[in-house]
Amino acid sequence: MSVAFGFQGSGQQVGGTLPDLGRLRELAQTAEELGYDSIWAGDHISYRNPILDIVVALSTFAAATERITSVERFKEGMTQRPEHIVPAVILPAHVGDKRHLYEHLRERYAGDFTEHVVDRYCVAGTPEECAARVREYVDAGAQHIVFNTLEPEDAERLAEVAFAAAR
Repeated sequence: MSVAFGFQGSGQQVGGTLPDLGRLRELAQTAEELGYDSIWAGDHISYRNPILDIVVALSTFAAATERITSVERFKEGMTQRPEHIVPAVILPAHVGDKRHLYEHLRERYAGDFTEHVVDRYCVAGTPEECAARVREYVDAGAQHIVFNTLEPEDAERLAEVAFAAAR
């Protein structure tokens, strides 16, 4: 089975930041250069942080890429257990200290994330731990894995470990 990988390029604006279309273009081009198959944008305003209009985000991604033909939208929410997932899954992800991801998610989602959620459902930790978690989702039937990363550098780190683990 072939597994596709996506990258969340737009979501909540945390810390009073305003949307920067130049940054979105850069993220889309980086995702394409790294070999991602799709770029995704969040579509909601149910949390306390603002979000860029979905049409603006997706249009920016489409205009900035040539190979990636799939720009998608999704409604953010909790990921289900790997054994119950649909073929596509969107996962908070960070290559590095899991505590960093946990603190970021708690701030962003007003405390809805616990350490257990990060340990059980997210792709986080050492490169080996990230690869193992991706493999777990692939083995459970995921056909399209989308990373919602903390930092742009995570996109490159995840491409290195996750693509090799799943393909």
